[in-house]
Amino acid sequence: MNTKKIFFDSNILEGLEVATHSENLRIAEMNIIDYNNRTGKDVLLNYVDFKFSLVNFNMNIDIAERINFYIFWFRNKDHDYNVYKQIFISKIRSEYDEISQDIRTRKMFSNISSRDIEIFNSYRDEFISKYKNFHPLGILSKDQEMELKALIDCEFITPLLEEIE
Repeated sequence: MNTKKIFFDSNILEGLEVATHSENLRIAEMNIIDYNNRTGKDVLLNYVDFKFSLVNFNMNIDIAERINFYIFWFRNKDHDYNVYKQIFISKIRSEYDEISQDIRTRKMFSNISSRDIEIFNSYRDEFISKYKNFHPLGILSKDQEMELKALIDCEFITPLLEEIE
């Protein structure tokens, strides 16, 4: 397997767990490429002991943690899909709340400056680039992918676009 975004010891592809490692790397590669394309970043990952981590820990992002979650979800997909979906959505909701809560508070208690709007728009645009038409790649059925995309759009993207009019 050849990947430019993930560093790993190639000897893992010769052992007893070759199928598991190959599948993990496949899922991670698809998702890191998608993430980098959506955000314009060039994030690289390490893969050691079945876990992904950031090559550059100075970056304040959680994509490695998310990819580990996607793989866990994939490995346990015979369990309740709705449980994993709720965990996934709660992670997005947390990020959404951080962005929207500040601007809502300012709208209620003070005047919103042009600088406030500029900061909000920056965070909003990054969020939208990450999550518009998004679903984890390589782990879900087509119906589940469509369901997640619609849910994210309805609960987060549309309200965020309407936050400042």
